[in-house]
Amino acid sequence: MEKNMIQAFYEVWSNSKEYHAQSALENATYDNCANGIKKVIGEHMFEEIEDNVINFVYEAEFAGFENGLRYGIMFMNGMLKGGKAYE
Repeated sequence: MEKNMIQAFYEVWSNSKEYHAQSALENATYDNCANGIKKVIGEHMFEEIEDNVINFVYEAEFAGFENGLRYGIMFMNGMLKGGKAYE
């Protein structure tokens, strides 16, 4: 799949109502993990690396989204060709 198509789907999802609840960047997941890291390395050190951490989380979120999108498309493609979801 073209990266720009996947990016367009991701942007539609990230602008949806569900994004806040589903995204680790937006829900309490990121804050909980960040607070755990701060306890280990200190708040000042975390502030110095937070942009890198956020970039990593974004890349992981996007990779998960892309993988799910690909799986969903292949699943629906199989269903449309008469495949079965479960044997």
